[in-house]
Amino acid sequence: MYTTNPNKGELPFANYDALAVAFFKGNNVKGWENIGHHGWTHYENDNMTVYIEPLREYDSKGNTLHEFYVVFGEISNAEIITVETKTKAEEKFEEAEIITAQGNRYYFQIGRETIVRGLSESREVIGSKVNKYIFVKKYT
Repeated sequence: MYTTNPNKGELPFANYDALAVAFFKGNNVKGWENIGHHGWTHYENDNMTVYIEPLREYDSKGNTLHEFYVVFGEISNAEIITVETKTKAEEKFEEAEIITAQGNRYYFQIGRETIVRGLSESREVIGSKVNKYIFVKKYT
């Protein structure tokens, strides 16, 4: 997961860091190869953002080599201390990993979770999102 600055030539009024995720395969001996797309998505939210990024890679015969999903985003509301995710079919939420970098808080969860919620210390839902794979902007 990383942030990037939008190209001011293409988006002159973009005053934000865009959040993205990259997928690699390999090892430290043979090297690493980026096997995902090269782009990012951004939308504004007062509580938290939600992005679901798929990695789908196929061989020349159309066989699936990789099918992998990650849900991630930035936590904007300081009252959110826990982020939980689940699919529509699951009954229970699972706690996502939260990381802090350069004064910002982010969360991520491996899986095809489409329901994401932020919780306060008292377990009150502050931000909630059912993601329907709608992306506002995507640049490669």
